[in-house]
Amino acid sequence: MSEDQIVSLIVGGDLDRTFPAKASEASTRTVLSTRGFSGPGFSNVNLDIRAGEILGLAGIDANGQREFMRALAGIHRGSGDVTLLGKPISIRNSQGAKRHGIAYLPGDRHREGIFPELSIRENFSIRSPQEDAALGLIRSGSEQRRTVDAIRQFAVKTPHGETPIQSLSGGNQQKVVLSSVLAAKPQVLLVDEPTQGVDVGARAEIYRSIRETARSGVAVIVVSSDAQEVAGLSDHVAIFSRGRVVDMLSGDDVTEDRITSSVLKSTEQRDRHHRPVAAFWKWAASNSAPLVMVAAAILFLGAVAGMWNPFYLSPRSLTGMMTFAATLALVAYGQQFLMMVSGIDLSVGPTMGLCQVVGSFFLLQELGPGSHVAGWVLLLLVAMAVGVVNWILVEGLRMHPMVATLATFMAVQAISLILRPVPGGMIDGDVMMALSMKVGIVPVTFIAAVLLALVLEFWLYRREMGVSMRGLGSRQEAARTAGIRPKLARFVAYVGCSFLAGLAAITMIAQVGIGDPRAGLTYTLGSIAAVVIGGASLFGGRGSFVGALLGAIFITQVNSVTVFLRLSQEWQQYLLGFLILASVALYSKSREKVVQA
Repeated sequence: MSEDQIVSLIVGGDLDRTFPAKASEASTRTVLSTRGFSGPGFSNVNLDIRAGEILGLAGIDANGQREFMRALAGIHRGSGDVTLLGKPISIRNSQGAKRHGIAYLPGDRHREGIFPELSIRENFSIRSPQEDAALGLIRSGSEQRRTVDAIRQFAVKTPHGETPIQSLSGGNQQKVVLSSVLAAKPQVLLVDEPTQGVDVGARAEIYRSIRETARSGVAVIVVSSDAQEVAGLSDHVAIFSRGRVVDMLSGDDVTEDRITSSVLKSTEQRDRHHRPVAAFWKWAASNSAPLVMVAAAILFLGAVAGMWNPFYLSPRSLTGMMTFAATLALVAYGQQFLMMVSGIDLSVGPTMGLCQVVGSFFLLQELGPGSHVAGWVLLLLVAMAVGVVNWILVEGLRMHPMVATLATFMAVQAISLILRPVPGGMIDGDVMMALSMKVGIVPVTFIAAVLLALVLEFWLYRREMGVSMRGLGSRQEAARTAGIRPKLARFVAYVGCSFLAGLAAITMIAQVGIGDPRAGLTYTLGSIAAVVIGGASLFGGRGSFVGALLGAIFITQVNSVTVFLRLSQEWQQYLLGFLILASVALYSKSREKVVQA
């Protein structure tokens, strides 16, 4: 069989596989022009795109052609002169590009093109809502009519416009996105990888639609990694190499061979369009920066409070702060486990309360050592059971971590209130004395929290499971293809988080001394704040157990300082809220500067 026969069988009929005819006459009207246009990945690009013509951008990937196009679309920032129909324009963002009549068809259909949870109708109309609006309201009749016309015009294979777009084939999804982009009636159409991941039948229809759009007077720019596609579609081809346009092909020179030859023979040197980044921002983006800054803030705040009120640095005050910091640090370590894999646990506070309630039935003076041992074991088993439930909800039922652990929050709190409607069950005094032991003025629980932070930090960076969890939180798909087991890593994170909440409940027993179901509620938000202040990323893959320890110390210190400085209780919330915002903003800004450089 010939290749044409195979293609005909695939698409279910005869197919003209040749590209549509190119523009027969050159237009003299320049629609878009760039002069000295530069940005991240490209520099000093001078191009003119005329009405009715298709300009192809070719070159080895990551040589500036795609970055140039995305800068014109307002996705990246560019500098230089850009004129549209002879008038200078400024493109600061994608909304600005859209207002100037520049439309962009993204190459990554799944991440930037379609809205998978929406229907075909919603995907089509979302880029041109003004066409269906009257007095600020969307007219459903107009929206449905335009959708039906687009489905017919672009030959989208679907039963109706209410079909979820994610159920369509790749080619039909691409045609819906293309129709949506063109519905905005642009003056310039930017097309990135027009036929990536589509079948041969849809490919020919997409080529036809792009050429018809050009014939209507729209200036079209196409980027494709397929030299044959660029040659077949384009009237002119700009060859990019190392961020610059090194050759321009037109007429009979627009062939696959000439494009490939120009790409391979280029000797252009890339200009360094990177802005210098100050040493401070480079340091602020490092993993050590949060630790140093939080430690410095602890010392500064302690010095100020000590000068204002000498009793702040008294042994009794320092012992109390270290006691509370140890409890918060332990539960913060658990939160750090989950944030490392892009998770979160809102149920840690009620879990601590439930563990303490369970202990209040067994750790009583009138009961023997056997009952005490059973109480300690059951306390930790209950905590770990909560972690297993959270893992099943998130991993098994595919619930969002925040929704799943919020449900667990309410369920665990309800169980605690059923067991102890009011606080009761006085803990054995000997148990409380043992948990309150000190070495000098330093509580043993604080020493244990510090040692545990060091052990977990070593485990995170030097053990296989720790590295796997960091990789999973950094990029899940890459972790899966690298052989990391996401389910196991998340199981360790959820159960480890609840286990550490159980340990924190043990240290809290010495502070409360009675089974109180509400005792741990404040630790939920406190643990999240400690981890964030300590440098963790809410998106996963970044964090430090030492940072969580420092964050817990700092939060405890802030709560204490407001008392010694005779500030109102509201100042605790003001200071913590400001510190969380400042720490997140500083890291985000530093990372942005380093990446853009």
